[in-house]
Amino acid sequence: MLNIFISDLGRYNAGELTGKWYDMETEEGREEAAQAVADIVENGSGEYFISDYESDGLKIGEHTPIETIIMIGEIMELEDLNLSDMVIDINSHNGEFDHLEFHDMTDFNEVVHYHFMENGEPDFFRAVCAMHFGEFNPMHDYFKFDGAMNLESVNEWELQARLQDESAAIYREWFEITHGITL
Repeated sequence: MLNIFISDLGRYNAGELTGKWYDMETEEGREEAAQAVADIVENGSGEYFISDYESDGLKIGEHTPIETIIMIGEIMELEDLNLSDMVIDINSHNGEFDHLEFHDMTDFNEVVHYHFMENGEPDFFRAVCAMHFGEFNPMHDYFKFDGAMNLESVNEWELQARLQDESAAIYREWFEITHGITL
């Protein structure tokens, strides 16, 4: 979701709140927003600003250029953005969000088997130690290896909360890496 409220800065500074909400994930909304900005620049005070916005984690500044917001809206309309997938994309580039990349618990046997092979044989002792010394609960939905190669697990709610806590940084980094858009 990306909705913005565009206002005329001069009229706002004069004590009058004007403006309208625009859905930036639709072509119609983007066209109307671009037209509103053009109207403010040509017929209004000459300066617009984003006086409010609604988003699922993306941060938009008051003076973010409308062209940037339009590009972001187009991308959000075309791509099914998922924070977990965005983290994987970012980590494949720079590893900045390794602490948020978890495996689905259904892949546990395959992943753990791969990480604890010794001379072609599974090293069960190391696997058990990784579970014991980590924060691991086999009833959770996701798991990963921490910095010490111990197992850490989280349930769906915990993972979504962690992703939401860092959603602004995830969006910012993802748009920069994948589309060259700086927020």
